[in-house]
Amino acid sequence: MPTLLPALSGLLLSLVGCGGRQSLDAAPLTAWPEGPVILLRVDAGLIVVNPEEGGPRRLTTTPATTADDALNAAPVLFSPQLLTPTGLAWTLPLPKGAGGASLSPDGKSVAYTAPDDKNGARVRRMGVDGLGDEPVSDQGGEVTWLADGQLGLRDGDALAGRHIVRVGADGAGLTVLATGGQRALKNPSFTPGGEAVVFVAMSAGDRPGESTSEVVWADGTNERALLSLGSGADAWAPKVSPDGKNVLVMARPPNPGGDRAPTNLYVGPIGPTAEPLRALLPLETKTPTFLPINSAYKGVVAAAWSPDSQRLAFVAALAGDCRKGGMGELVCSYDLYVIDADGQNLRRLTNVGFTELPALRWAR
Repeated sequence: MPTLLPALSGLLLSLVGCGGRQSLDAAPLTAWPEGPVILLRVDAGLIVVNPEEGGPRRLTTTPATTADDALNAAPVLFSPQLLTPTGLAWTLPLPKGAGGASLSPDGKSVAYTAPDDKNGARVRRMGVDGLGDEPVSDQGGEVTWLADGQLGLRDGDALAGRHIVRVGADGAGLTVLATGGQRALKNPSFTPGGEAVVFVAMSAGDRPGESTSEVVWADGTNERALLSLGSGADAWAPKVSPDGKNVLVMARPPNPGGDRAPTNLYVGPIGPTAEPLRALLPLETKTPTFLPINSAYKGVVAAAWSPDSQRLAFVAALAGDCRKGGMGELVCSYDLYVIDADGQNLRRLTNVGFTELPALRWAR
């Protein structure tokens, strides 16, 4: 995949809504526009952004009376809620401490991880109405309901992540896609049919207290490292594109002896012969060294594929968005951007300056 690095000056010229911060309170929405939209969850509530027009709008939701009301309105899962284009919202009746909810292909069930008394996690499933709560695996975490009705999950100890597997929705028919060995496996993202997975593999680094992270593709028979950044680097949350051809990942290269390097967005094809992932954004690499007291993250903090796999939305603090706080900490503000998957047409969609890390997803 060719990658072009757009100039930051071009980015600033393409800012939507220049001339002052945008308000989230102007003209709230009770339904989102037709076509793909970008949803953000912040403390202020749910925000809808039309990627064609820009401009954040607060979404005012109405609680659904029953789960069926939400299911009949084509919901998307923005855990812990099912959200509909008409503004209906159904909160999943997940047990306390549950996490990682994933919606079944028919939209009627949810798989989730529930903590147990051994600092691990059990995988369970239930109807979106809370009925029929059943166990799937006595160990595991980070569960994904695949398009063919099977489940992909990280099996084994919740911290070590010994294996990544594919199982039936009832826990039967386990197929191992990747084995940890001396590595800790985390953040699996599966191809739509579950035939392969991309994940982060962590192992001991070159210096005490350091680890090294690789982004790896595997199909149960073959493995290929798609991104290796060396000791002291970090990688997070790979996401396979909806068409199953490419992957995005947020990663921070090592910066020994200096301030924490900014997190970049890496994108590229997947498969047994794929080329290494490439950084998509030009980021500031030299910033003042601040005391690491509650320091924020520079660069990309959330990213997601568009439904057609052609664009990426991401939340980031880019050039000039970070400053030194009163305690010497790094203080950053974040906004929403969109870019083509080949690195072209970088656009800034909001000028809000979120001081928290918004959750992000696309919806139709």
